[in-house]
Amino acid sequence: MSETKKNDLRHNRKSYWRFLLNHERIEWKDEIIGNTSIDTASLSDPVLIRADGQFLYTLASVKDDIDFHISNIIRGLDHVTNTAVQIQIMKNFSNEIPSFAHHSLLTGLKGEQLSKRFSSLSVKELREEGIEAKAIISLLSCLGSSKNTSKLFEKKEILDNFSLNNFGSAPTKFDKQILSNLSVKTFSYMTYDAVEELNDLQIPENVRRQFWEMAKENIKTRKELVKLWDLCKNGTIPVIEKEDMEFLQTCFSLIPDKPRDENSWINWVKEIKIKTGRQGKNIYMPLRKALTGLEVGPDMKKLFPLLQKIPKI
Repeated sequence: MSETKKNDLRHNRKSYWRFLLNHERIEWKDEIIGNTSIDTASLSDPVLIRADGQFLYTLASVKDDIDFHISNIIRGLDHVTNTAVQIQIMKNFSNEIPSFAHHSLLTGLKGEQLSKRFSSLSVKELREEGIEAKAIISLLSCLGSSKNTSKLFEKKEILDNFSLNNFGSAPTKFDKQILSNLSVKTFSYMTYDAVEELNDLQIPENVRRQFWEMAKENIKTRKELVKLWDLCKNGTIPVIEKEDMEFLQTCFSLIPDKPRDENSWINWVKEIKIKTGRQGKNIYMPLRKALTGLEVGPDMKKLFPLLQKIPKI
C-alpha cells in the first residue's frame, strides 16, 4: 500500500493499537488439560486499544495479573487461544508467567451451549430468585469434577480438599434444579440468629427460635419467611369443604387454650378422634385447610403453637 493510500486511510478512519505477535509456538503445561501448544503464526495481531482510546480485556487483564502478582489463572476452555497471546504480551512486561488451568465449559441439560446472555444463570438473577450463596459456592467447587454435586460442602472442606487434578475438560451439564435443591438444604444447617430477615419481620424473641425451627423445613427462599410469619401473626381465611363444616365446628369447640406447645396439637387430635371417630387424613387435611388455607405446608405440630389468630368457624 502506498504512503498516500495509508495517509488517506488514516484520515478517513481513526487508528487503533495492535500487539505485534512473534510468529512462534507458545507452549505451557496446563494444570487441567496438560501440555498445550498454540502456534501464534495462525493468529491475527490482537487489538489492545480501540480507536476511541478504550483498553481492551487482552491488555488490561494481563497488566492486572502482573501488577497483582497473580500466580494461578483458572478459566474456561474457550480461553486457551487467548492464553497463548497473553503469554506473549506478559513476556514484554515480566519474567514471571502465571500457571494456567482451563476447565470444562458448562452446557444445558441437552448439551446446548450456555452464554453470558443466559440471564437465568447471572449472579443478579440467582440472587433475585433467592438462591443461597453457599449453595452456589458449593456447586461451583465440584462442578466438572468427580465430586458429588448434590452434596453441600462447607467452606473449610472445599479449601482442604480442592485440587485441579479432580477436574476435567469434557463439557459439563449444568442442572439448575441441583442448585435449587442445594439452596434449600442450606437452611437446615442455619441457626436462627444467622437469619437477618427474622429481625426485619420483628418476630418476638421468645418465639424466634421456635419459628425458625419450623420455617427452615418449609421454605425454598428467605422471601417465603414473610408469608409464613404473616400466617402465624395474622391468620388466614379458612378453606372449608361443605361436608367438613359440622366436623370442624366440633373440632374448634375442643381447641386447647393458650399457651400452646407441640403436645397441644397431639392432644387436640386425640380428643378429636375420640369425639368424631375420624382417622388419619380425614382429620389432618380439613384441619390444615381451615387453619392455614393450604393443602400442604409445615408440620402442624410445630406450626399450631405459633398461630396467634385462629379463624372462626
